[in-house]
Amino acid sequence: MPVEITLDKPRTLKFDLLSLGELEDKCEKPMVSLYIDMQRRGVNALVYGLWAGLRHEDAAITPNLARRILQDYMTRGDNIQIVVDALDRAMKETGIFGKEDDAGNAQPEPTAS
Repeated sequence: MPVEITLDKPRTLKFDLLSLGELEDKCEKPMVSLYIDMQRRGVNALVYGLWAGLRHEDAAITPNLARRILQDYMTRGDNIQIVVDALDRAMKETGIFGKEDDAGNAQPEPTAS
């Protein structure tokens, strides 16, 4: 299920294995490292995370456009933690991190070291 967020306009973030793989390729890091970088507000991780998460609704989006969207968002004084939380929720929707399985047992989340 896509995660709604208002950036430059109302948008939705959604990841699948293809978009997560493209994110890993762009950043040259495994998903666990990128997840931790996003939680720590790493700029490149957030920009590329937005890029990958928005591609389902805009196949033409580029990392530069995602960077500009994030910059404008921050320039308006909006809270970057909202973006971090939305990316987190969208990633968890994939089942890669923390989604509950059929028995109700949560999968472990990666931890920042």
